[in-house]
Amino acid sequence: MKKIFKYLMLILFSMFVGAGVGLFTMHKVQYEAKMPTLTEINSFDNISSSLSSEARETIHKSRSSTVKVVSLEPERGLFAVATGTYFIAGERYFVLTVNHGIPGECQYTKINVDGKFFRCKEFIELNLVADYAIIEVSKIEGRIPLDIFSSIPHGREWKEALSTMNKVYFTGYPNNVGPFTVSGEIIGYTHAGLIYIRSYAWAGSSGSAVYTEDGYLIGYVLAVDVGGSEFGGDVLENILIVAPVYQIDWEAVL
Repeated sequence: MKKIFKYLMLILFSMFVGAGVGLFTMHKVQYEAKMPTLTEINSFDNISSSLSSEARETIHKSRSSTVKVVSLEPERGLFAVATGTYFIAGERYFVLTVNHGIPGECQYTKINVDGKFFRCKEFIELNLVADYAIIEVSKIEGRIPLDIFSSIPHGREWKEALSTMNKVYFTGYPNNVGPFTVSGEIIGYTHAGLIYIRSYAWAGSSGSAVYTEDGYLIGYVLAVDVGGSEFGGDVLENILIVAPVYQIDWEAVL
């Protein structure tokens, strides 16, 4: 009788242990199988772990400060979409973009962030020669302003920042979609000081801030190159022309 009782107790104990292990395993499988939310996927922190911590920090800086700039010129029916960089100087907020992306006046120019529109307070500078625009804005929800003056190379730092085959990143809105983050390399220069980058861009990428892997802001996307062949002209979407930020008159924001 005692042996039977022992066997019954052993069976019951095994059943309880088995049930406990089963519940734990099921809970673990359910936890691991739970899909992330779109918010988690689209987070500025969701950057490939295969990259260096330095590159991840730079990409986070790029994505968190990038905005879409839309501008309308109602009389001529002109509409443009460009990419801009939201930055802070002193206690004021600004957006840096390309001048050719601003056909309209300040009242017809808006900053778009995740479907929300923020107004242009004032055009600080519209530079036709260097093709850049600085727009003063109010604080923008959903973006982190770039500390502009601590992000730009100084003095001899420019030599390394602009060195051939230096890795670069930028975030933009090609074809009015995105934000998309793209990598590339510096491949050459023009006599006028513009930078050639092998990467990819399309209409809407103009104005995207270009960063070195170690986080220096070196320029902004102007255009893609155009080539000619026996078959005629062609757009080279993988060769970008970038303007260096040292040509910007930063005193305008001070």
